[in-house]
Order: sequence, then structure tokens, then C-alpha cells
Amino acid sequence: MPEITTIILSGGKATRMKPLSIDKCKSMISFMGKPLLFYLIKALQLNGFLDVVFTSSGKDREIEGYFSHGENFGIKIQYCDSDKWYGTAGTVKKLVDIMKEKVSNTFMVIYGDSLLSADYEKMFQFHREKKSWCTILFHRPDFKSFLYEYHDKSFKECGKRTNYGILDIDSNNRVTNIKEKPLVDEIKRDFKNPVANAAVYILEKKILDFIPSDQSCDFPLDLFPLIVEKGIPCFGFDTGEGYRIDIGTIVNYYNSHFAILKGYIKFGFYFPQVENGIWVGNSSEVCAKESLKRPVIIGEKSKINFDTTIENSIIGNNVYIGKYSYITNSIILDNVCIEDNVRISNSIIGENSNIEEKILLPPNTVLGSYCRIGGSELLMKDSDFLGLIRR
Repeated sequence: MPEITTIILSGGKATRMKPLSIDKCKSMISFMGKPLLFYLIKALQLNGFLDVVFTSSGKDREIEGYFSHGENFGIKIQYCDSDKWYGTAGTVKKLVDIMKEKVSNTFMVIYGDSLLSADYEKMFQFHREKKSWCTILFHRPDFKSFLYEYHDKSFKECGKRTNYGILDIDSNNRVTNIKEKPLVDEIKRDFKNPVANAAVYILEKKILDFIPSDQSCDFPLDLFPLIVEKGIPCFGFDTGEGYRIDIGTIVNYYNSHFAILKGYIKFGFYFPQVENGIWVGNSSEVCAKESLKRPVIIGEKSKINFDTTIENSIIGNNVYIGKYSYITNSIILDNVCIEDNVRISNSIIGENSNIEEKILLPPNTVLGSYCRIGGSELLMKDSDFLGLIRR
């Protein structure tokens, strides 16, 4: 396995993830007790992709603060912050122009804000065998389950669109058509074998010649349709038994947690399983394990007091939950303090929040970071720090 560079697109405003993304970049939002990027870095390391470059060090350098230069993860990590965003393709071209020979001639690009499971090594071998200039990882979701009204200025027509870029592939897996978030009618009309772009690309450096310098250019919107039109070798690689989970909205983020908890998605937990359906991190204290109604995940250095019930929920790291409380179908992120006699259901509580005693939180509530609820008070830094899970 030759050493190839993996460029991780780690910027992005993540406006659809508010309030969780207000003070944190999307790729560092906690997922199952770890930052989302943690799982990608571990997967790359296990597949032998040990040279990583981030396009951003994160808000307040939070990515760099967590991963440093990869010493604790068995890989080499570099950062190439750009003072301007040139789109996905334009930013990658700018990065390669800056880093030059530090980026391998064949390199991989991954969006850092999705949960992925794929055989990257097998994808690389496929790319070599096909003599491809561009290989795109794809998956096969139910397109009708991911429809929404899209009114972005990038698209001339408004209406029901799928939340995916769509590829058409022939019997040899060559890409014959590609369109970003097409209308449903366009999929039926223009695609014979539609599959979804999983946002992992293996590229040859020579493909960057088709990207204009210092101008905005996007991979699925601009570059890929151009190279397919020109007949340049572009192939799709199937995730097979792997998957791609888009957590780009609060609803997807919430639902993905519980799909994993219920076993619908194969997922490796990084906390010890103390019994069937219950995972508890190191140094956590659960005063009465019979109060945990599986499935439950509790991170590290957390404490659950007596006479408190946790049911079908994810509790983060360094969380304190007092006595006589009831948490069900909820996600409690890191460094949260929940006092006695609190009821929380079907909700998400952001990091470093404090919920004082005798609070009945309305179902489907989403709190951002650093919120405090006490008595009749709701104290937040910003009005955007409170949201609802809208189904």
C-alpha cells in the first residue's frame, strides 16, 4: 500500500446543525461520545492511510487541539488553513498548490462531516486497476426518504430534491452522468442506474488542471460534470457492506444515534460493554446499574446518582446527573450538569449546559452549548441556542 495523502475538507458553516454548531465546527460535534472526525481518523489509520491534511484547523483551532499532529492516533496530520474558501474543488487545488510535492500524485479527498464505513484500500486498488483519473465512492440510499424543498441559489429550479448528489454508472462502473441534488423528476428522466455520491474521492493530480485558480469551484457541481462530459476516466466504487450517514441536520443527527443504538447500523463503540446493550466508559460511576434501561451509552468520567433512570439514551463524557431524574430517548453531550428531579425526553442537551433541579423539559428540545435552565429562567448566550427537533 503506497503512501497517499488524504485531504479532509473540515470547514463549513453547518447552519442546518444549529444550535449545536454555533460554537463548534460540524465535524467536531460529539457523536456517540467522540467527535465525528474521530471515527474517520481511526478508519483511515486502520486502512493504512497515514498522511492526512485538514483544510481547516477548526473554530478556535479545535480540530488541531484535539488531534494535534496525529502522534496519539498513529498518523501524520498537517493543517493548511485558507484565508478564503474557494469551494470544495477550488480549496483542494489551492492546498495542493501550496503544499506541492507534500501531496502525493494520487490523493484522496473526504468530507469531514459524515459518518462513513468503507474499504478505502480496496477503493484505491480499484482506482489503479481502472486507470481512473477520478474515483467516486457511492452508496444506494432510498432517495425518497431524503427529499426536501431546496431553494439554494446554486440551483435554478426550486422544488422537491433529493439530499444527495446522483451518479449514473454503466455496467463497468464508469460514471456517465452526475448531478448535484437533482429534482426527483430529473432522476427518473435522466438516470438509468442512479446511485448516491458518498463524498469520498480518489484523484490524480492532473485533474486539478481543470480547476480554475483562485476561483470558486465545487467537485460535484462543477468539476465532475465537466470531466464526465470530456470523457476523462471517472469511475464509481460501491460502499458494499459499508455505509454513509449524512448527519447534516439536527433530525438526521438525532435519528442516526438511535439507529445505531437499535442495531440498524453496524458501529464500533469505543467504550467498554459492561453487559448486553449497556456501554460505560472508564472512570464513570453508575450508582445503580439496574436503573439503566438498555440500550444506554455512558461516556468517560460521568456520574449517575441513585434513583435516576436512564433509558434508551446516550450520555456523554464528564456528565453529572443527580437523584430522582429520568432521561429517556435523549442525547446528553459532554460536561453537562443535570440536578435532582429533572425529566428529559426525546431531546438533545448541548455541551457545558446546566439544568437545575425540578425541571420538566419539553420533549423534542435542543439546547446548544453553555445553556442554563433554572426555575423559570432560561439563560442562553444567543437566541439561536434553543431549538426543536422537527420531524
